[in-house]
This record gives sequence, C-alpha cells and structure tokens, in this order.
Amino acid sequence: MKVKDVLAIREKKQKEFENLQKLEKLFCNNKELAEEIADMAGCDIPLYMLFTEARMAYFEDISLLDEKIGNLEVPFGKEKVL
Repeated sequence: MKVKDVLAIREKKQKEFENLQKLEKLFCNNKELAEEIADMAGCDIPLYMLFTEARMAYFEDISLLDEKIGNLEVPFGKEKVL
C-alpha cells in the first residue's frame, strides 16, 4: 500500500471523526433532542456513552493509520521527496 492511499483513508476517517464531534456537540447542547433520537432508535445505552466509544474507536483508527504512514517506505529516485 502506498502512502497516498493510506493518507486518503486517514483523511476520510478524520472527516468522519469531525462530523461525529459536531453531532456530539449538537446533542450536548440539546438534551431533549438527544433523548428523543435515542428513544426513536431504541438505543439501550446513553448517547454520551455511545459517542465516547465511537470517538475512541476513531482516535485509535487514526493513530494506527498515522503509524502505518510512518512505517511505509517512500521510494527514492523518480519521485521527488519533500
């Protein structure tokens, strides 16, 4: 796998993570909406716990992608390395 491929995956995960944070902020500021949506979805766990779990998973995924990027070898020669 090339660095640019992993970077594309990382960027996608980062955008999803940022969207998750926006939703979390929305529900934090509107507890009634959060409860209503949780009830409609039949969510057995509180949304704040769900967001915490999802945030941790995204953080771990992004960290692993960063590590993978650091471990990939960049070919020298034809490509210009900055």
